[in-house]
Amino acid sequence: LRGLVSKAFSPSVLDEMRRRIQRFAEALVERLRGVGTFDIAAQYASPLSIQTITGILGVRAEDVDAVCAWSTAIGDGINLRMDATAIEDASESTVHLSRYFRGLIAQRRARPEDDLLSSLIAARDRDDRLSEEELLSMCIQLIFAGYETTASHIASGVLALLRHPEQLALLRRRPELIGRAAAELMRYDSPVQTAAVRRPTADVELGGRLIRAGEPVIAFIGSANRDAEVFSDPDRLDIEQARSSVVFGGGLHACVGAALARIEGEIAIGTLVRVPTLELVSEDVEWRPHVVLRGPRAVHVRV
Repeated sequence: LRGLVSKAFSPSVLDEMRRRIQRFAEALVERLRGVGTFDIAAQYASPLSIQTITGILGVRAEDVDAVCAWSTAIGDGINLRMDATAIEDASESTVHLSRYFRGLIAQRRARPEDDLLSSLIAARDRDDRLSEEELLSMCIQLIFAGYETTASHIASGVLALLRHPEQLALLRRRPELIGRAAAELMRYDSPVQTAAVRRPTADVELGGRLIRAGEPVIAFIGSANRDAEVFSDPDRLDIEQARSSVVFGGGLHACVGAALARIEGEIAIGTLVRVPTLELVSEDVEWRPHVVLRGPRAVHVRV
């Protein structure tokens, strides 16, 4: 399944996506400069992120808002603090997305286009490598993973820089640091806070606690990325350091869209912070009450 998706993130495709994201980011910034006061999360990070991933999959422009709303509802439904309403909304949104992609799959099967969905359909029809349910699940997973996490990274990354003016000034003086800066901002405020549930195959003792075989375990990525045994001064933001993290997982579980996510973060953050008069409206920022996905509800700034 990963092999089928990876063709969407080849070097040539990523180069084209880089140009497309850069144009979109610059257009958004130019439009928002004229507004004066705006919300980075809702008016910059979210539209840039959702337009990127829906463009790769071939979602129709008129359907992007609905797909975005369904994806958000699914994200709310995987919160470890979820309530019955959130679970119901997430289930309904999954049904809506499934129906939508069933229709889009039928259209692409009849008239293939130059997008990832057409490539996945062709692989399934020719080699029977994807069942219909696998194809639907892959589309929903790509939309969800490619939108929520990247949007949160952009919003929280710019917020962290505005709260650390010396780091922001350094990045403005040395824009070539944007790659390290984006990686450090992901480590500093991980957009995904937990890994998926794991179950050990044998009893294991960890941190003085016995975990029995088959018991569910949730590892906290956000905690790992602030581990004092791995990072010196882990709570300090330092964009000059090339500190590795586990934001994108590793091994067999490494994020298949990591390269695209890095490009989006670098371009979106680097483009916005070039505005020299960007400043926070208020230091009081409310964070999304979510155990799995971390991000600010809103980041109000003014130019």
